[in-house]
Amino acid sequence: MRCVGCTATGYPVVEAHGNTEIQGELFEVDASTLASIDDLEGHPTWYCREVQPVWLPDQTVVDAWIYLMPTGQYPDAPIIESGNWLAASD
Repeated sequence: MRCVGCTATGYPVVEAHGNTEIQGELFEVDASTLASIDDLEGHPTWYCREVQPVWLPDQTVVDAWIYLMPTGQYPDAPIIESGNWLAASD
């Protein structure tokens, strides 16, 4: 994964290539909520939702959906080396 800094409109993106460990939150949602999030994220025409392995704090690995930006969409956006967009925006 590659955690890319803020776009011109102020939101972070994640691209599939790279080796940055992404930090985030994991939520369990029902099918209706997932459909609403798909609409919000523009899946599949803007972000693409894909399954990726996620390591939990206890080192358990689960598969989870993540919304990925097509590679190269924002070539000038800075990479957030920490993988933590919230910490980078402080």
